[in-house]
Amino acid sequence: LASKVAGFRPQSHTAGNRKITLGLSTEMGEDGLPKKIDGRLDKASILEACDASLKRLQTDCIDLYQIHWPDRYAPIFGAYAYNPNKERPNSIPIAESVAAIKELIDAKKIRYYGLSNETTFGVCEWIRAADAIQCPRPVSIQNHFSLLCRTFESELAEACAPSNYNISLLPWTPLCGGVLTNKYISEQGTFLSSDSFPPESRFQKYPQWMARFATPRCVKAIERYAAIAKSAGVTLQHLALRFCDSRFYCGSSIIGATSMEQLTQNLDVFEEDVKHLPRSVLEEVDEVHADCKDPFAQLEVVAFKLWPEEEEAK
Repeated sequence: LASKVAGFRPQSHTAGNRKITLGLSTEMGEDGLPKKIDGRLDKASILEACDASLKRLQTDCIDLYQIHWPDRYAPIFGAYAYNPNKERPNSIPIAESVAAIKELIDAKKIRYYGLSNETTFGVCEWIRAADAIQCPRPVSIQNHFSLLCRTFESELAEACAPSNYNISLLPWTPLCGGVLTNKYISEQGTFLSSDSFPPESRFQKYPQWMARFATPRCVKAIERYAAIAKSAGVTLQHLALRFCDSRFYCGSSIIGATSMEQLTQNLDVFEEDVKHLPRSVLEEVDEVHADCKDPFAQLEVVAFKLWPEEEEAK
């Protein structure tokens, strides 16, 4: 049984719902949703969020409790470059969050905990803070990892390797919101135009949700991956999910489904009698990645250093 506590989110319905659940507030907003409050990772908020989850789940212990994203600024959710101008001076120290986690473990309200959307720096700081107070270390990290996003496989993979911090990756949206499935691929192997998306599909109903996975750069890579899957005699979602499964650092994958048919298709990929992707297919995947590396990335112009003569001209 797993649950999570959301990270930094000013004026959040999610944070407000905790108080409704625990009976600490009866206030509802004009929109009929819980009154918004700031979502943070201070000790009080983590303890309160866990108690609310336990009540909603009708249990007395959560097996895996995930810190859903950092309280501090970090380049996540498609951001690629670190921008110091976005740093939050009042971010909650990781040591305070770790202290809350230790209290939950000691109280037997959670068994294990994990991180989410973290950077290598963040992982190392969590380890340092946990060791300082004899708190168990995190066992998992829920970061985005997929055919369109392989940023985890460098220094984060090193930090989380069994020989180092031994933290298992749980990739979220390995199907990139569904674009890595056959439903968006035409019979000719091309990515469907937006006016041809299947009715009730995510990108038909919510075109701006995860739009970063349907950019021209992503579409170019998706079509090549679809061709590889077809040549290998498997579906595109099979290729995408088995690709994640082929990595040494992946303990499981977080899949989403809106129907029993989709759920069955995803689960069937992991049946024991289903063969792993052959080395030749994985090499083809790497060739596409080399040509179109992490096409999901949202690039931004980060303030750069000016040389003295440029500063004077400015």
